[in-house]
Amino acid sequence: MKSFKRFSFSGLACLLMATTLPVACQAPDGSNPLSALLGAPTGTPAEGTASVTGILYTGRAADGRLVPPRTPIAVQILDRGTEIKSVDSDAMGRFYIDGIEVPKEGKRLTIRIANIFDQNQMLFPGRVLDLSAIQAQLASTSQQSRRIVGTLLDTNGNPLSNARVQDKEFNFRSTTTNAQGEFTLEVSSPELEVTPDGQLFPFSVGVEAFDDNPLVTIDTNNIRIVEGVLGDQTNSNVFLEGVRIRVQGSNISTRTGEGGRFVLNGAPIAPFVLEVEPPTGYAPITLQIPPATFDSNQAPEKVAQDIQLQPVGSIVVNFAAESSPFVSCGLDDAQEYIHPLAPNSCKRVLASFEPVATYHNYLSILNPQRAFVEVEGTDIVEEIEYPVTPFYPVTVIGRTGDIVKITDEFLDFNVNMSLKLKNVPGGQQNITISMTNFQTQKSIPIYVPPGDTISTERIILRRPQVVSGLGDVKGIIKGINPDLPGELRITFIDMGDDVNYDPRRNELLNPTLLNRIQANLSSGNIDVVNKQTGEYYLRNVPTGTRIMLVAAMVNADGTLSDCYIPNTSVLLNVRSGQINLAPDMNISARPIGTGNCSGS
Repeated sequence: MKSFKRFSFSGLACLLMATTLPVACQAPDGSNPLSALLGAPTGTPAEGTASVTGILYTGRAADGRLVPPRTPIAVQILDRGTEIKSVDSDAMGRFYIDGIEVPKEGKRLTIRIANIFDQNQMLFPGRVLDLSAIQAQLASTSQQSRRIVGTLLDTNGNPLSNARVQDKEFNFRSTTTNAQGEFTLEVSSPELEVTPDGQLFPFSVGVEAFDDNPLVTIDTNNIRIVEGVLGDQTNSNVFLEGVRIRVQGSNISTRTGEGGRFVLNGAPIAPFVLEVEPPTGYAPITLQIPPATFDSNQAPEKVAQDIQLQPVGSIVVNFAAESSPFVSCGLDDAQEYIHPLAPNSCKRVLASFEPVATYHNYLSILNPQRAFVEVEGTDIVEEIEYPVTPFYPVTVIGRTGDIVKITDEFLDFNVNMSLKLKNVPGGQQNITISMTNFQTQKSIPIYVPPGDTISTERIILRRPQVVSGLGDVKGIIKGINPDLPGELRITFIDMGDDVNYDPRRNELLNPTLLNRIQANLSSGNIDVVNKQTGEYYLRNVPTGTRIMLVAAMVNADGTLSDCYIPNTSVLLNVRSGQINLAPDMNISARPIGTGNCSGS
């Protein structure tokens, strides 16, 4: 009411004329009282420039609100057919174009609003031309609404006659069903409210319910209301608008509005499943809603149900195995060979060549390796084959001037690999990369935005370095049943560089390695794993070695339990004087009746 008190009689008159007369209402200073009342942008143009403002709307709601276009509409300023300025209307149908250069005496320009308005107007410097009233008359409604034709039935298949059907947001669009439960209605918003004859509470029905089948069933016994806020699980300041929430298996649905708020009318009294159709970048979710509770008047109480969606995105992980630095090669004294200037740098080539550039990678990958990339704390694990090191083509010039390329003698850098992990939970995540004969890179942090793809920097997998000392190893074993018999122990086995065993592939243990595991679990450096938490802590593990962690159930006599498969982790290079975090492991039980296993 405060806004109305500030306006003169002429301002109120303009508001009434706006729906009937295609004229612009302006005060002596060139401003429009209607524009200010409707909340259009205001301001004085800069010297030598003019501005054009206005509001587009397609009708008026029963409570007096203007109905804006459902989609932005382009507004152009043209000078003899050439566009000089343009803007799109905002969510409220408003537009404001400033900085239009005009001479002191003014200039006639064309104002074009999509296909619904095209008019020449005089613009003067320092003046604002307001087109609110004109657009109220001429804005087209054909593209702003859709026609719904449907039939409403009760749960017995009988028509719901005399039921009120209205646009949920713009309730001036309404109708009632006929004796056969049929109705036709032009709607602007994606939701309808249906109030059966004789009932006080409406039902929320999505417009899309009528797309595939015009027959929609309404259970008039379902009169519960569910309300809440839909937000982002990783950011309490992010709310999701325009998201459909529905009663699973029914036509009862609603969409979230400003601030993620929603009100769903017509939910069942009995338990039901609430389903959210997530926007792009979020994972779907369903919630089990318990049966209704009732107030002192035996009316079902409202259900307060805030919902948080888990954002998901993708990560591109870039990594490479460690390579040697560049080295150069030259001719020997006899001018007969390309010879090494650094250990293992260049192979000999029998020729009288002068090399232009050569390189040899003595940390090369000679056989394909299996690399594993995982998102810690999730089930996302991807395997990729790391290829052999390619050859570096060497161009040399002979004494006769011939140019020769050597393509199969000198090894290039190790290959850069990229692997895309999809459907990764949003927020802060940690990446682990492991590959045979290379140190495991653990807990590489990265933030995953919803619906987006984020890329890591290049991660280098390095060869284990020989360092004399001791370090500790901590980790977690998952999948433990604390009721199963036996003691769960963990130990480590020294692995030489010549052992190419990959525990992530569930490769069979050879008898020699199995005997070493048995001996270490009985009398070596072990820790008893906490069956409740899965935590373990191995102390004083020698550094400078490639170790393989092994977890297994041990019987009372110290022998390996036949009921359990010894589980091994990735190879780990322990750093001196540090607590080294190992990748998570799992313990697996053999099927009952397998071998000598008769445990539970």
